[in-house]
Amino acid sequence: MFKKGLDNFRTLVDKVMEGWHCLPVLWKEPRLLYYWLRSARKAQIALAATILLIPLLVIPVIDGVIDALYPNSVKKQMFGLLSTGKPNQERAARKYQARILFWTLGTGTVLVLLILDAPRALAAALSEESRRSSGDDSEATIILPADNLGVGQHGRYLPGAMLGRGAMGVVYRGLDRVLDREVALKELPLMLATDPDFAERFRQEARTLAQLSHSGIVQIFDLIEDRGRLLLAMELVHGGCLEDLLRERGALTVAEAARYGHHLAEALSYVHARGVIHRDLKPANVLLDGSGLPKITDFGIARQSTAQGLTQQGALLGSPAYMSPEQAAGGPTDARSDIYSLGILLYRMLTGVNPFIGDVSSVLAQQITQEPVPPAQLQKGLPAELNHLVMSLLNKDPDRREQDLKRVASLLQQYETGKV
Repeated sequence: MFKKGLDNFRTLVDKVMEGWHCLPVLWKEPRLLYYWLRSARKAQIALAATILLIPLLVIPVIDGVIDALYPNSVKKQMFGLLSTGKPNQERAARKYQARILFWTLGTGTVLVLLILDAPRALAAALSEESRRSSGDDSEATIILPADNLGVGQHGRYLPGAMLGRGAMGVVYRGLDRVLDREVALKELPLMLATDPDFAERFRQEARTLAQLSHSGIVQIFDLIEDRGRLLLAMELVHGGCLEDLLRERGALTVAEAARYGHHLAEALSYVHARGVIHRDLKPANVLLDGSGLPKITDFGIARQSTAQGLTQQGALLGSPAYMSPEQAAGGPTDARSDIYSLGILLYRMLTGVNPFIGDVSSVLAQQITQEPVPPAQLQKGLPAELNHLVMSLLNKDPDRREQDLKRVASLLQQYETGKV
């Protein structure tokens, strides 16, 4: 019983500290402060109860109890016919102490409830603001404005203009003033950065990803922790992303699609060999450098396939349109899930459309139960071998799915160079 009570108390303290770290952000932003105070229902109820019940019920009851415990002293005179009363000074002191105690408990409860509600309020307010600005719930994220970054004028990294936002944070152009080079600064959503379990897993992943060095992967330079925030300093890629290119162009030529697919397959083969899987491979997470070569970024929900400490990351799903059937079903994922996502990327590059279309629940169901229309039926003249490759990457059964990314890269390179 005592141990359980102690564990509950520690949990409460942890939650209070988590809320406490959110207060500076709420206090500096009037709109966030207003949303917090307006939406803190439990704190509002506690405040109303404190204001009404303490003076109308608690204090009268306590006064009655104290009067009974500390009566006035009575002295009888004139043969007991007359009596005089002397006020009990201790009773007055006890009443004063009781008032201080109950008002302190009441206001303290209100403040604790407010602090406990701070992470939820901050997440909800910023998420709502992000959705209004992005106009797309699927891309909404919880972000902080640039002037709140934990780098700024006196740090190593100077943040500049915002480059983009996604499910795992907001990215700014930045300057590394020590090495005098441009970088991309990515700040994680506050609700994730203030989660101790997520923060520790993210630190482990950042250390692993920083060891990766490949032309097809955005390089991680530094992990910055400042005032409860987590940021990554990354390689700055100037050529936009594959999603923008596909929205503008639709279907690409066979040579172009093969070029991108070839380099992506090589990059995935490299990370998989080092025990890392991405789990959210999609066009928005493929950046294009100045020469048009693709670079995979946003390993925000990636995990080390051999690290037990990161297995809980399964709660953070990828993007339904590019999600493997096993991932859509909530099952365990491995490198083969990335291979499936690569297949959908190739499908879209070759046809201009995704194999499965609809709302989130519909797409998830299709990923699990339906076979895609072969890309050759949508894109006349598509080589049969390339059509077969895409369909093998999209096999619902991970065991029957194409496994050899080096072979995939080699075949795509032949179509890139026109050797087939």
